[in-house]
Amino acid sequence: VSWRIFIRDLDRACSQIINGSEVNLGAKSLSYKEWSKGLYESDKTQSVVDFWNKNDEMSLSANMLYKDYNNGNGIYDDNIVYEFVYKTNNMEAFKAELNRVYNTDVSDVLLAAYLNSIKILAVKDSISVFLESHGRDELDQHIDVSNTIGWFTSIYPISVCVEHNDISDLVIEVKEKNKKVPYIGIGYGILRYIYEKGKYDTDEIAFNYLGDFNNVMNLENFEEVGQEVDLHVDKERKRPYTLSLECMIVGNNVKFRLNYSKKQYSQESIREIANRLIDTLHSLFDICSQKDSAIVSVSDFGDDELTMDDVDAILNLL
Repeated sequence: VSWRIFIRDLDRACSQIINGSEVNLGAKSLSYKEWSKGLYESDKTQSVVDFWNKNDEMSLSANMLYKDYNNGNGIYDDNIVYEFVYKTNNMEAFKAELNRVYNTDVSDVLLAAYLNSIKILAVKDSISVFLESHGRDELDQHIDVSNTIGWFTSIYPISVCVEHNDISDLVIEVKEKNKKVPYIGIGYGILRYIYEKGKYDTDEIAFNYLGDFNNVMNLENFEEVGQEVDLHVDKERKRPYTLSLECMIVGNNVKFRLNYSKKQYSQESIREIANRLIDTLHSLFDICSQKDSAIVSVSDFGDDELTMDDVDAILNLL
């Protein structure tokens, strides 16, 4: 997000200079320091912290993944990035069909597919996964960092049962777990870094949906060159996760980057995970294509008191 802000402002400034206008980058948003202070003083901070205090199982469920080689996460010099692509004929139609049936964002579907692909490595029926969000959602109206350059990323865990016979049930569970998390997880970081409470020992699996990069920025003076960049961290730094998946939508494709350690997994094992993920997405799209109506779940009713059993009872009455 920060790079988008920087490039957007640079492009705007260049256009204004070329046109002989005074450089005007618009209203300034809060500084990083003001944002931190705002989080600490917000009336809503305690409520989001309370959510995580009441949901400790979301952060305390150890994963214990099976590994090919019994070594630690290692350092970034051991890191391998396995890249693969899920191709569609029409990305907008793909996203629309998923939303029609599951009534959720494509990121939930991608996460469910990821969890389904790695459940073959899980020792337990439940997997805890760390999710990343941009962290710029407004906790209060006066906490605005929409034009501020800085690392505001929220990292937070959810725990998901992966032993579902129906892949749609896994999508619904991911959807419901994410719907319950207030302000896309910012409270978890507040609890950890401001209140310095809780246990944070689930560091095996991570997922980061970077977003849809189609028509993100309409620049007048710059264009993307598509050149890969080298590793941007110290090679001796410890790797934070056993498996970490990044994904983004570009054109009609979903591009994936699966990070793993060569001292823990063989390329054959990682390739199997990638193939399972692609197959899962094909299956989900086929399911959606055959569904005439949406699969309804608790969050669709907007009532926090409802359970899935209540929803089933309501649907049986219709």
